[in-house]
Amino acid sequence: MENYGGIVEKLDEWVEEHINDLVDFVCKLIRVDTSVPPGKNYDKIAEMIADKLNEVGIKAELHEIPEKLLMEKMKEDGITDISGPRTNVVAYLEGKERKPKVLTNGHTDVVPARPDKWSVDPFKGVVKNGRIYGRGSSDMKGSLGAMIYSMWAFKDLNIKLNGDIVATFTTDEELGGYTGIRYFIDKGIINKDMDYCISTDGTIEEINIADLGDVEVVITVWGKPYHSGTGWRGVNAIEHAASLINRLVELGKKIGERRSKIPIKPIDDVKYMRPGLYVNVIEGGLKPNIIPYKCTIIVDRRMIPEENLEDSLEEIRKVINKYVKEHPEVSIDMHHRAYYPPGALDPDHPLVKIVKEVTKEVLGEELLAVGGQGSTDVAFIGALGIPTVCIGVGREESNAHGVDENIRIEDLKALTKILIRCYVRLLGVADT
Repeated sequence: MENYGGIVEKLDEWVEEHINDLVDFVCKLIRVDTSVPPGKNYDKIAEMIADKLNEVGIKAELHEIPEKLLMEKMKEDGITDISGPRTNVVAYLEGKERKPKVLTNGHTDVVPARPDKWSVDPFKGVVKNGRIYGRGSSDMKGSLGAMIYSMWAFKDLNIKLNGDIVATFTTDEELGGYTGIRYFIDKGIINKDMDYCISTDGTIEEINIADLGDVEVVITVWGKPYHSGTGWRGVNAIEHAASLINRLVELGKKIGERRSKIPIKPIDDVKYMRPGLYVNVIEGGLKPNIIPYKCTIIVDRRMIPEENLEDSLEEIRKVINKYVKEHPEVSIDMHHRAYYPPGALDPDHPLVKIVKEVTKEVLGEELLAVGGQGSTDVAFIGALGIPTVCIGVGREESNAHGVDENIRIEDLKALTKILIRCYVRLLGVADT
């Protein structure tokens, strides 16, 4: 690109000049407690983000998920512990030609924090020793600030891009269910017309190109209640569930031997994405003197990109059907909920190449393009066919979700510069 160096140098200088203001804004975001559950302050942080964007001349809109729709959708996924409006933000920085389009996304919710365990107030936004401390600093309010300021730099310097930037700030990623991303997809705000997606829900140590799919499988074993004095006359649902669990554990071991072709940052002896099946919840019994007639177990099934929902459910269904055939005195129901699709981007995709190149420019090192062992609602964007990568502001040392969560201010600055370079490379600068 002609004069690429001169353009990004000018934008870099702007970031350097505004870094203190960016740090202050991230601290303000941290001070809005958006812990979920319950997620009470989504409207407050959405208004803060939209006001900032509109103040600097970037069009921003608020979109609240209708309460009736939200409750219906969340109930389908077994989620009830929520309160407060689900307010999302979409912002537009329109280019001269309006194409290509880059979508950026970040979530406004955070996991809860126990203040008694922290060395600072987790919702104060404390700056010390070159770092910002606070719940959500790493996951992911620092990244939200980088998204906003990377757009503002172009607006403030009157540098017009050819294509559009569409930035979405969405709810409930940490909770799951009917998240803001899913709502924006249903409304058509996030759509197949977008050419690329850069999610800032990641780290600055690697480029994430794949995530595990995830589905909760709810299995209910039905027996027959009876007084424990003559307990042999009943059918104990808990005991049968225990036997079924043993078989599911064996299935989980076989599943856990599989590997994706996509590498991960090594965890223990695992070097490639690994699926899993885990029995994580069991509920049953009324009283100690009653044979339980019902026991429910919930299985968490994680899928590598080479797997799919239908086959994963069928594996579980075969285990259940075999058990019922051998034990006709029980019946077993099964349904699934809270599904996130698996997804992956070809490591040779041009988007990956560009992100690798710009991160090397900014950080001085080439990041690996790898898969992750988590599952996020960003997968729904990839499922639309939009090439998607994730890169954020945190590091392993940031202790996301943990005590004294923090980010380096230098990394906040670096992510802002990385996003700016991605926009220039992907969208092009318009002739003036």
